[in-house]
Amino acid sequence: MKILQRTGTLRTQIYTSCCVLVALCVLNMGIGWWGQYRLLQNFDSYEQTERTAAAVLKIDRNVQELKSRSENYLHTGSESQHQTAVQFQLDLLQQIDSVMQETNSEDLRTILAEMRTHVQTLQEQLRLAAEERDLRKNLVQEQLPIIGDQVQAAVRRFQATLGENASDASHDQLLDAIQAFSFARMNLLQYFNNPRSEDFDRMVQSLKEAEHLTASIVSSSTSPEFTLAQADLLAKLAQFRQIGSHAVHATRSYLYYSNVVMAGEISEFVYYSNRLKSFVVDQQKLNRQSRRASAQQTRNLGFAASSIAILLAICLAARLSYSIVSPIAQITETFRQLSGGATIDAIPATHRHDEIGRMAQAATIFNEKNRETRRLLQHSRELSAELAIKAQALEESNQELDNFAYVASHDLKSPLRGLNALATWVQEDCDSLLPAGSRKHLQQMQDRVARMEALLDDLLEYSRAGRSEVSIENVNVGELLDSVLQIVDNPGEVQIRVQGNLPELSTYRAPLQQIFLNLITNAVKYNDKGTEGVVEIECHEIDQAYRFTISDNGIGIDPKFHERIFRMYQRVAVKKADGSGMGLAIVKKQVETYGGEVSVFSCAGQGAKFTFTWPKGLSCPTAVQPRSPQLTA
Repeated sequence: MKILQRTGTLRTQIYTSCCVLVALCVLNMGIGWWGQYRLLQNFDSYEQTERTAAAVLKIDRNVQELKSRSENYLHTGSESQHQTAVQFQLDLLQQIDSVMQETNSEDLRTILAEMRTHVQTLQEQLRLAAEERDLRKNLVQEQLPIIGDQVQAAVRRFQATLGENASDASHDQLLDAIQAFSFARMNLLQYFNNPRSEDFDRMVQSLKEAEHLTASIVSSSTSPEFTLAQADLLAKLAQFRQIGSHAVHATRSYLYYSNVVMAGEISEFVYYSNRLKSFVVDQQKLNRQSRRASAQQTRNLGFAASSIAILLAICLAARLSYSIVSPIAQITETFRQLSGGATIDAIPATHRHDEIGRMAQAATIFNEKNRETRRLLQHSRELSAELAIKAQALEESNQELDNFAYVASHDLKSPLRGLNALATWVQEDCDSLLPAGSRKHLQQMQDRVARMEALLDDLLEYSRAGRSEVSIENVNVGELLDSVLQIVDNPGEVQIRVQGNLPELSTYRAPLQQIFLNLITNAVKYNDKGTEGVVEIECHEIDQAYRFTISDNGIGIDPKFHERIFRMYQRVAVKKADGSGMGLAIVKKQVETYGGEVSVFSCAGQGAKFTFTWPKGLSCPTAVQPRSPQLTA
């Protein structure tokens, strides 16, 4: 506040106040930005935690699935279960690597690294178990049946070489050997179905007994075939015992990997999976707490900054109101009175040296201008009164001109009619007595009398143009044109065409009818094309009026005569035709009287196009104030 009191001009006070308010806004914005930044950081951390939690849950699901698939493989030996378990191991390793790259937590990385190690160990142990199972499967399902069949074949060959001459003791020994082999084979199968050491020991003992019995058999004949068959049988029995022992050892290795090693590894990475879930849950809880704390801190800072800003804004507003708003309100009221034309004796705030003081000085000048304006208005009223008197005199003069035109056209007709009657009587009584020259002169006199009457009629019509006493009515332009075309003299049978739809107007009928009649009559009269002559009538809607166009392909008008043709008694056509030269002058006066414009577009020999505008509607008879008629020389 002291800074504002020390400032000089009003502009400086306003700028200083604005700077303070802007600084407060910047401070609030900075606090809000800082709080938002903190919240965004927390949200980023929260989102990272949520992504990590989702990844950990996916890892946990894969861990449970890997555990299930591995156990199913160990129990069933299904190859599909083994392939699925291997795929889950690869997926787990990729997921663990991905989470380790994204997370910033060293604890989480440590857990994931330990878990990755155990997954890799499980992968290796599962591979070894699969190899042992494949080895066992090969020995039990492929090699043992083959060597068993080979032993039976060797027994049959040996029995054939023993012959019928062998002693009963030899046959009994062979039967005991065969029985011992069968017992050993049965014990081996029992071990594979339910591994027990007793079955393995009995298998080995039975095979050794079979080998011993076979080796102790003596034949009565010492033929080479007997010796070879006995040696072959002993070799097959030894091979069967060797393969059976390998199968038993493979079974024991497989059971060790499946029941001891892999079960332990599965338990280990399941344990680390549970640790992962617990860690993520703890992180989510910490993030929620941090987010709430940041939001509360931001709210507190924002509330404090807003409170300070509001207090300072109130102080600044009070100061500005005292030093600016109140004087401006007084000056505004002063200008309002001055704008209404009033004059004020004392202008407020003229003693100030700031902008308000300059406004007060401007109000003083405005006040002086009002006094001067009042003097000018008084003088204007006096001039207006003088103009009204002169306008009245002009109106009376125009009325006298109208009366003169009427009287001149009316009174001059009487002697003209008398001349015409005398010429007619002379022609009737003395036509046969007069020479040809006199008859021609008499006919010229009659023609000139008729032309003089036509000139007087046109003069009277021109004086009456725009001063009709008829009322406004709804006029259908199409029907009005039909009535005009019925009275147009068209000896050359010129084609008259109406293009498009014509409107319906609320206007005076007679002036519009006279305009169409004069323009169409001229277009027909000055058309030298005969039956090939064409007159076209068109109408186009514009803003508040209609534009009518009457065009023809007649003799045309040289552009240098375009202004002259609208004057009174002016005829510029080369073609001889009846007429006084008042038709277009009447058209121009009628059109301009009712607020329209008329124009011509033509060249000699290229036809003519006359256009005029007519208002769309007149609301009342006083809507158009006809102008006073003027005689143009």
